[in-house]
Amino acid sequence: MKRKVFFVSILAASILLALTGWGCKESVSVQDAAPNQNQQAETPEQAFTNFKLALASGDINAALQEVHPAGREKIAGYLDEMQKLDTLKAFVDSLDRMESIRVGESIAEYDIMEEGNDWPLTMTFMKVNGIWKIRDF
Repeated sequence: MKRKVFFVSILAASILLALTGWGCKESVSVQDAAPNQNQQAETPEQAFTNFKLALASGDINAALQEVHPAGREKIAGYLDEMQKLDTLKAFVDSLDRMESIRVGESIAEYDIMEEGNDWPLTMTFMKVNGIWKIRDF
Protein backbone atom coordinates (compact mmCIF):
# COMPACT_ATOMS: atom_id res chain seq x y z
CA MET A 1 0.00 0.00 0.00
CA LYS A 2 2.86 2.41 0.81
CA ARG A 3 4.33 1.83 -2.66
CA LYS A 4 1.04 2.66 -4.32
CA VAL A 5 0.63 5.90 -2.32
CA PHE A 6 4.25 6.83 -3.08
CA PHE A 7 3.75 6.19 -6.81
CA VAL A 8 0.53 8.24 -6.88
CA SER A 9 2.31 11.08 -5.04
CA ILE A 10 5.21 11.04 -7.52
CA LEU A 11 2.78 10.96 -10.45
CA ALA A 12 0.80 13.90 -9.06
CA ALA A 13 4.00 15.88 -8.45
CA SER A 14 5.18 15.17 -11.99
CA ILE A 15 1.90 16.37 -13.45
CA LEU A 16 2.01 19.53 -11.34
CA LEU A 17 5.57 20.28 -12.42
CA ALA A 18 4.68 19.75 -16.07
CA LEU A 19 1.72 22.07 -15.81
CA THR A 20 3.41 24.89 -13.93
CA GLY A 21 5.41 25.93 -16.98
CA TRP A 22 2.33 26.39 -19.15
CA GLY A 23 1.31 29.95 -19.80
CA CYS A 24 4.52 31.66 -18.69
CA LYS A 25 5.72 34.37 -21.05
CA GLU A 26 9.43 34.54 -21.62
CA SER A 27 11.25 36.31 -24.41
CA VAL A 28 14.42 34.78 -25.78
CA SER A 29 16.78 36.38 -28.28
CA VAL A 30 18.11 34.10 -30.99
CA GLN A 31 21.90 33.93 -30.93
CA ASP A 32 23.73 34.08 -34.24
CA ALA A 33 26.57 31.61 -34.24
CA ALA A 34 27.94 28.98 -36.57
CA PRO A 35 25.56 26.02 -36.73
CA ASN A 36 26.89 22.80 -35.26
CA GLN A 37 25.40 20.02 -37.37
CA ASN A 38 26.29 17.39 -34.75
CA GLN A 39 24.67 19.24 -31.83
CA GLN A 40 21.21 17.95 -30.97
CA ALA A 41 18.77 20.44 -29.53
CA GLU A 42 18.33 20.16 -25.78
CA THR A 43 15.87 23.08 -25.75
CA PRO A 44 13.25 24.46 -28.16
CA GLU A 45 15.39 27.61 -28.42
CA GLN A 46 18.37 25.57 -29.55
CA ALA A 47 16.26 23.72 -32.15
CA PHE A 48 15.03 27.05 -33.50
CA THR A 49 18.52 28.58 -33.54
CA ASN A 50 19.94 25.55 -35.38
CA PHE A 51 17.04 25.76 -37.86
CA LYS A 52 17.52 29.48 -38.45
CA LEU A 53 21.30 29.26 -38.83
CA ALA A 54 21.07 26.38 -41.28
CA LEU A 55 18.60 28.37 -43.38
CA ALA A 56 20.78 31.48 -43.18
CA SER A 57 23.65 29.46 -44.62
CA GLY A 58 21.36 28.20 -47.42
CA ASP A 59 21.25 24.58 -46.19
CA ILE A 60 17.58 23.60 -46.24
CA ASN A 61 18.40 19.92 -45.65
CA ALA A 62 20.29 20.76 -42.44
CA ALA A 63 17.39 22.99 -41.35
CA LEU A 64 14.96 20.13 -41.90
CA GLN A 65 16.99 17.96 -39.54
CA GLU A 66 15.66 20.24 -36.78
CA VAL A 67 12.08 19.39 -37.80
CA HIS A 68 10.15 16.41 -36.41
CA PRO A 69 9.49 13.84 -39.18
CA ALA A 70 5.72 14.33 -38.79
CA GLY A 71 6.05 17.98 -39.88
CA ARG A 72 9.04 17.72 -42.20
CA GLU A 73 7.17 17.38 -45.51
CA LYS A 74 4.88 20.34 -44.78
CA ILE A 75 7.71 22.62 -43.64
CA ALA A 76 9.91 21.50 -46.56
CA GLY A 77 7.09 22.65 -48.85
CA TYR A 78 7.04 26.08 -47.19
CA LEU A 79 10.81 26.45 -47.47
CA ASP A 80 10.93 25.25 -51.08
CA GLU A 81 8.20 27.71 -52.05
CA MET A 82 10.01 30.59 -50.31
CA GLN A 83 13.22 29.60 -52.10
CA LYS A 84 11.42 29.57 -55.48
CA LEU A 85 9.97 33.01 -54.76
CA ASP A 86 13.38 34.23 -53.58
CA THR A 87 11.94 35.22 -50.20
CA LEU A 88 13.73 32.66 -47.99
CA LYS A 89 16.62 34.97 -47.05
CA ALA A 90 14.26 37.83 -46.17
CA PHE A 91 12.15 35.42 -44.06
CA VAL A 92 15.19 34.16 -42.14
CA ASP A 93 16.55 37.68 -41.67
CA SER A 94 13.19 38.84 -40.25
CA LEU A 95 13.09 36.20 -37.48
CA ASP A 96 13.93 38.14 -34.36
CA ARG A 97 13.10 36.55 -31.01
CA MET A 98 11.03 33.85 -29.36
CA GLU A 99 8.32 34.34 -26.73
CA SER A 100 7.11 31.24 -24.92
CA ILE A 101 3.38 30.59 -24.94
CA ARG A 102 3.33 27.17 -23.29
CA VAL A 103 6.24 24.97 -22.27
CA GLY A 104 5.78 21.48 -20.93
CA GLU A 105 7.97 18.43 -20.57
CA SER A 106 7.55 17.22 -24.15
CA ILE A 107 5.67 19.92 -26.05
CA ALA A 108 6.15 23.66 -26.32
CA GLU A 109 4.68 26.57 -28.25
CA TYR A 110 6.49 29.80 -28.98
CA ASP A 111 5.61 32.95 -30.84
CA ILE A 112 8.42 33.82 -33.22
CA MET A 113 8.51 37.56 -33.59
CA GLU A 114 9.27 38.85 -37.06
CA GLU A 115 10.72 42.30 -37.72
CA GLY A 116 8.16 44.52 -39.42
CA ASN A 117 5.26 42.15 -38.73
CA ASP A 118 2.77 42.71 -35.92
CA TRP A 119 1.56 39.10 -36.08
CA PRO A 120 3.93 36.47 -34.70
CA LEU A 121 4.61 33.12 -36.28
CA THR A 122 3.56 30.41 -33.79
CA MET A 123 5.89 27.43 -33.73
CA THR A 124 5.21 24.12 -31.97
CA PHE A 125 8.07 21.97 -30.70
CA MET A 126 8.12 18.32 -29.57
CA LYS A 127 10.64 16.55 -27.39
CA VAL A 128 11.30 12.94 -28.36
CA ASN A 129 14.00 10.86 -26.68
CA GLY A 130 15.42 14.00 -25.06
CA ILE A 131 15.77 15.91 -28.38
CA TRP A 132 13.63 18.97 -29.19
CA LYS A 133 12.36 19.26 -32.77
CA ILE A 134 10.14 21.77 -34.54
CA ARG A 135 6.76 20.13 -35.09
CA ASP A 136 4.87 22.79 -36.98
CA PHE A 137 4.50 26.46 -37.83
